[in-house]
Amino acid sequence: MIVDWLFLTVVSALVDLLSRDLPYNVTRIPSLWYALEVLGYFVILPGLWRGNTLGKWVVKIQITAALPVPLRWWQLFWRQLLLYGAVVPTLSLPVLLLHGLSRAPRSQFDYYLLALLVVGVVLAVFGLHVMLTMAFRRDRLFYERLSHTKEISTLTTTAQPD
Repeated sequence: MIVDWLFLTVVSALVDLLSRDLPYNVTRIPSLWYALEVLGYFVILPGLWRGNTLGKWVVKIQITAALPVPLRWWQLFWRQLLLYGAVVPTLSLPVLLLHGLSRAPRSQFDYYLLALLVVGVVLAVFGLHVMLTMAFRRDRLFYERLSHTKEISTLTTTAQPD
């Protein structure tokens, strides 16, 4: 994931640089640009490249269907929507809410605290899910189960001669 986001950071910088003089620069609208990045890089690219992104190719893993059938577009879309549309943005919400809380008028203070509590509970449940998945050696997180996908290693082992 780190390799993928480093690559996307470079691509974003290049797109921003090349489109500065154009009447419409899509990188100036962060939510739209994020959606296009996720759709293009994490849905379309793996759909065309047999479940790989640059980062997955480097570390020798790929996304496959959980059942022995070909990976479908809807599976990639649903997987990445759950991951990058729900989980990843939730990770940044506490920072945004704390920033808003520090600038909020007194009348909105309770709403920010309630939102922080809800986000904290959601993050705690997700953290517990990750820990239980690791503790019980399950191979897939909730977004993989719901999308019927999994990641597999593409490393091949060679037999050592005796």
